[in-house]
Amino acid sequence: MDITKPVQIKDAYSKVAAMLQDRGLWAVINNAGVLGFPTDGELLPMTDYKQCMAVNFFGTVEVTKT
Repeated sequence: MDITKPVQIKDAYSKVAAMLQDRGLWAVINNAGVLGFPTDGELLPMTDYKQCMAVNFFGTVEVTKT
């Protein structure tokens, strides 16, 4: 699942909900992240920073809120 794609998150939610039915969900392990190429920060293009934030922060928030 690509956690930067809300459609994939909703699809995963639907699959889990169907499997659980009326039993409820006890926990969510939301562990996704990217590091990228280890180098000095000033050498990285902004696209690398944006991808990192999209996965490591916004994707995690989106999965948790769903």
